[in-house]
Amino acid sequence: TFGIFKIDYGGDSHRSQMLSARFQRPVTAAALAGTAIGGAYLLSQRKKLPPIESALQPDTTLTCPLLEIESVARDTSRFRFALPTAGHALGLQVAGHVLALDGGNVYREYTPITSDASDRGYFDLLVKLYPGGELSSAFHRLRVGDTMDFRGPVTTLRYEANSVGYLGMVAGGTGITPMYQIIRAVLSDPTDITRLRLLYASNSAADILLKREIDDLAARHPDQLQVHYLIGVKECTDEVERAVGTNVSLGRVGSDIVAELIPPPRTEGAAVLVCGPPGMMTYLCGPRPRTNELVQLGGLLGEMGYNEQVIQFR
Repeated sequence: TFGIFKIDYGGDSHRSQMLSARFQRPVTAAALAGTAIGGAYLLSQRKKLPPIESALQPDTTLTCPLLEIESVARDTSRFRFALPTAGHALGLQVAGHVLALDGGNVYREYTPITSDASDRGYFDLLVKLYPGGELSSAFHRLRVGDTMDFRGPVTTLRYEANSVGYLGMVAGGTGITPMYQIIRAVLSDPTDITRLRLLYASNSAADILLKREIDDLAARHPDQLQVHYLIGVKECTDEVERAVGTNVSLGRVGSDIVAELIPPPRTEGAAVLVCGPPGMMTYLCGPRPRTNELVQLGGLLGEMGYNEQVIQFR
């Protein structure tokens, strides 16, 4: 069973429930966003700072000034936002997200790549600029000192140490962020012996996000974290040739590489997490179900025999 993970649908704790033993439901932020219109932060309505352990508070907008911008790929940047004081934690469980708001009527979930356990006073988001993307464009128009509004926390999965023996992870693009959050949590806990297998697909070698950080973790924990990168290019350039190695190969996610790296279907004590752009999610898991609709897993993973052990970040 997969009661080890608790899913909070739309961030509403009153509707929290355990993952179905046979089916799964998509996780959305629509319910939380519906309460996010209007309101302002800096201080709460009582003009007091939020608790030091959680700058995010239910039903409160957190307005954060931008501290730093770092370009990490052709169309992706890291944005560092300040919290109310240098001692504040953001207040997210693993795996948790914030809801970014632009003007109160455009919203999107983002997974911080920082951790409450080690990072205080700020949090970092990786944001890819999408053509026509209203919120991603709003991020990329920001300058240091500008502010962005956030709501949360939004909890998709509440991970507990050693709740499974294996975690397989399939990620694409900025879908690496929840995987990285979980990887950091597992490997920073010396009592957690969960084995991690990450398959990360990118359009090019330059688009592999957090590679230095992930490779460092894999080098320090070789018996616990195994990583393979896929570069989906159609021709081999000098850049690609330099990148290809023992754990980097060309091509798209297919059944062969999944079978090689990810725990097989119905493996006892194993779960598989999937996160990526919409096209990749449809290819791997089938069309996104309607809210609260119970469906059997489709796509490549469904064809391979996976079902209830697959948990989608959509």
